[in-house]
Amino acid sequence: MTQNLILSWRLSWAIALGLGLGSCAAAPDRQDLVLQLMQQRECIGCDLGPVNLPDTNLAGFDLSGANLAGANLRGADLTGAKLDGADLSGADLTGANLTNVDLATVKTEGATLP
Repeated sequence: MTQNLILSWRLSWAIALGLGLGSCAAAPDRQDLVLQLMQQRECIGCDLGPVNLPDTNLAGFDLSGANLAGANLRGADLTGAKLDGADLSGADLTGANLTNVDLATVKTEGATLP
């Protein structure tokens, strides 16, 4: 719980300063989606594009159908996350934990997998 509160605080400041979202920094709608993701633990069908979320706890989150193409998810914990139909093309998942994640319907072309 404390880790999620700290992460939410860090994301809020990153968004306020225009940091941490790669090329998405100018898209308020995308910033809102990142906040929604962290608060509700889901963002079904969201277009998060090249979001920057390294070392983030996304365990159990529902990202079904989400666009995470080009995302930086290095070291992220995606244990048990739902990624059905998600697009991780070109995403960097170096060191990410994908335990109990079904990648059968996930687009992973050009992605760096753990």
